[in-house]
Amino acid sequence: MVEAVLSPLSGTTTTADLEGIAAHQPTFVVSVLVGLVGTALYVPAFLGLLRRTAARSPRLSLVASVLVVASMLGFAGVRMGQAAELQAVREGLPTSQAAALVDHLSANPVGAVLLVMFLGGTVVGMLLLAAAVWRSGRFPRPAVVLLVLFPFVDLALAGHVGAVVSHLLLLVGLTWIAVRLLATERH
Repeated sequence: MVEAVLSPLSGTTTTADLEGIAAHQPTFVVSVLVGLVGTALYVPAFLGLLRRTAARSPRLSLVASVLVVASMLGFAGVRMGQAAELQAVREGLPTSQAAALVDHLSANPVGAVLLVMFLGGTVVGMLLLAAAVWRSGRFPRPAVVLLVLFPFVDLALAGHVGAVVSHLLLLVGLTWIAVRLLATERH
């Protein structure tokens, strides 16, 4: 959420994003580093949540955990693309050339696999995570619905506003689940 709020990226075009990076390099760096920490923290958070659903849905929880971890690994690859964008700006590459390079990253075998890991892992992984959480019967159903909505809102609402709205849904859903988890595990 912090990354989405701080980010100078418009999310409209790669050219506009590169121009935003060029105009706000320190802010971009901070936003991406905050996002990288968040990406790393999602792994134990999701695995911890899935550990609490495994008793009721062991196979579903296992598959969901593999997919959400793959998603975060793919997202780390996206972060490397952001590092390349930053370096292209710092090296003074023409914006059109840098934008073409970034826009075509998913056309090569490495970029394509990372993209599938990220997008496929996010959409399918979050659906399976939500299904496991729902089946566990331990958590508020509306919070689970927010988890389901997250990837679809993120994909449907392009740009900065979409990132903020989708991550707000994820934040509210996960916080709601965490509060319930803490309350039930204390007793």
